[in-house]
Amino acid sequence: MRPITEEKHLREYTYRKSQIINDRPEPDYTQYLRKHIIYSKKFKPIISNEARSIINEFYIKLQHKSNNTFITARTLDRLFRLVKARARLQLKAIADENDAIEILKFYNPIVQQLAEVVSIPSNPRNAAYLECVTKLEQLRECGGVILEELFKKAAENNQQVKSYFGINKPLRNDKNYKTRAVYHMLLLCMYNISNDSK
Repeated sequence: MRPITEEKHLREYTYRKSQIINDRPEPDYTQYLRKHIIYSKKFKPIISNEARSIINEFYIKLQHKSNNTFITARTLDRLFRLVKARARLQLKAIADENDAIEILKFYNPIVQQLAEVVSIPSNPRNAAYLECVTKLEQLRECGGVILEELFKKAAENNQQVKSYFGINKPLRNDKNYKTRAVYHMLLLCMYNISNDSK
């Protein structure tokens, strides 16, 4: 079909089509939804470290900002349960950072009614990577930095990064898989920069 460009024909087509759409009966998904929910109960998702960090940071900010009895210690449990439930409905074994962010986006309007909106934290792995990149740019004139020292400076500068790497945990790549993941992101960035400069 060729596209309709004349306004008269376009208007005619649009009004006819909208009437057909409006008259079309809505499909009944009740049976499917019932079966989907029953099947989803077989899943017991675990929460990824990134998702856990996002939820923790959100709760810390919420608790710090709140002077309301609505925000209690049970709020943290509630957030974790909601994130797991979302992953379960999607038939996932792991509740990841996307699940956490979507639940916090859903939860924020509830909190907003109590005038306590909190910014949703970023993925902690990405926050650590960006903090490291910032530190590398600041230290460029010094001629470099040891990797472990870079992670230490990033953690000192950002509490979310510090919590993500692990408080009092070694920051060496062979001892900490989280720093290893950030190191791989930095390597990939360097590789892309070197390819772009060719």
